[in-house]
Amino acid sequence: MKKYLLAALLLLAGCVVTTESPHELAIDLHQQYGGRTANQFFYSYGRPASEVSLPGGYKSYRWTSLKEPFDSDEVPPQYYYCEIEIYTDNQDIIQDFAILVDSVGKWSASRCSEIFTAPPCDCRRYP
Repeated sequence: MKKYLLAALLLLAGCVVTTESPHELAIDLHQQYGGRTANQFFYSYGRPASEVSLPGGYKSYRWTSLKEPFDSDEVPPQYYYCEIEIYTDNQDIIQDFAILVDSVGKWSASRCSEIFTAPPCDCRRYP
């Protein structure tokens, strides 16, 4: 029985996600997706929640994660949630990111970090 408990703890320990500040995460997103089309980002993470056309053909997209409730009986309910803004030029090429909302995560202090940084294993398999 102790062997199984130790094995389970080691598996979960490998799924710890490091937390970045919102500014650091925005920089990482820009390094990964800056200069690419917005559709390439949306292909990886899903469609935007909204799109706003700006002067000169520029656009601002708002991307949101699903709102997943905490496992608690809090009133009002609390959610795991991430919301970012993506700014593109007139060719729909990503120019910048801004982190708008970043709740506590399931495994770390940042839900956005859990979504956008690659953990050492696929932690989404674990409830």
